[in-house]
Amino acid sequence: SGIDGIRILRERHPDLLLIVLSVYDEDRRIFEALCAGANGYLVKKTPPARLIEALREAGIVGIAWNVTHHGVYYYAGAADLLARAAALDMFVSLQVEHDQLVPLVPMLERSTVRILIDHCGRPTVAAGIDQPGFRALLGLAATGRAFVKLSGVVKFSREPFPYADAQPYLDALLDAFTPERCLWASDWPYLRAPVRVDYGVLLALVMRMLPDDEQRRRVLCFCFPPLESRLAVRPVAFAGDLVALTCDVKRAHGHFAHGQGAG
Repeated sequence: SGIDGIRILRERHPDLLLIVLSVYDEDRRIFEALCAGANGYLVKKTPPARLIEALREAGIVGIAWNVTHHGVYYYAGAADLLARAAALDMFVSLQVEHDQLVPLVPMLERSTVRILIDHCGRPTVAAGIDQPGFRALLGLAATGRAFVKLSGVVKFSREPFPYADAQPYLDALLDAFTPERCLWASDWPYLRAPVRVDYGVLLALVMRMLPDDEQRRRVLCFCFPPLESRLAVRPVAFAGDLVALTCDVKRAHGHFAHGQGAG
């Protein structure tokens, strides 16, 4: 059952942030989930504005948009969500590919939300660095509130390690965003990777990509400064719409909620 799953996850990963999102609002189910180790319990009928506020109080720091899966127009009406995320000092993390970023940029630029782009924007390597999608990504650097993950190279490179065809894109991102706004990610557990990937290959790529020790330290040890502070979670309730958090969660890193509506 889900309750058993919570208990198992809590035993194996004591620091994991576990929030239940369910259609059930019976006191017994809520009590069992919290006793099993859930940090909070939200019901799906919760109004979106309250839902995102509760997630933020729980330590969720961002909303993940997988545009490669849902498509551009799935997120076309999300300006209000971005405004709410900005007001709560949250990120929007986008995974895009090819030129998908282009129609989203005006909405992102109009908002004041901080932006995190996954996997170098997954450009089409054969199209060159002047392709519209990649130029749009480089243009976001001028906002001062956009960051990029130097990760997922295997998802857009068409060559084996060391992925020489991806190097011009990595160099362009480092030049536009600087190491202060680039971060490395492993992309574990390598879902849908076209070839076998492991940490040894990825770390070797970092050494080649960033031969300078100080630049490499900045990228590998990246932390969003405003999110380093510890978040003390206190019990809250919203008129029966949701039951929230019963324990203190202290995090120096963040969690992202997936989906258009932050859930």
